[in-house]
Amino acid sequence: MLNKRAFSPWMLPLLFLLFGAVAFAQTTASIQGTVTDQSGAAIAGAKVTVKNSAQGIERTTQTNATGSYEVPALPPGRYSVQVQMGGFETHLAKDLVLEVAKDSVQNFSLKVATSSEIVTVEATAPMIETTTATVGQ
Repeated sequence: MLNKRAFSPWMLPLLFLLFGAVAFAQTTASIQGTVTDQSGAAIAGAKVTVKNSAQGIERTTQTNATGSYEVPALPPGRYSVQVQMGGFETHLAKDLVLEVAKDSVQNFSLKVATSSEIVTVEATAPMIETTTATVGQ
């Protein structure tokens, strides 16, 4: 026989909360890592975009002062991770497979961007009358 004092009404919501948190923690994963330059120095403020096109998931974060990032609570699946920072080449890692309750580490080393653009500046000189002391238009 159940003792009425052994099971209080406040215990039921507590049990749902506890089991819900455990179930949630077991069904997700995270992607984390660091972003550095070619010399190994941390890149702070880099934009990190994590996508799972099949599930329609896209999350964006930025690296912290030590170049670290983390995107938690992702459902299992196949992801791509893109890192962008001004002055550096964009880096993309494809087909990163996340498994249940496992954290995936994806580090990036960015190269300094090279510019292939050619900027041409053209200016026209004002018309000057060289035989007299007046300036023409």
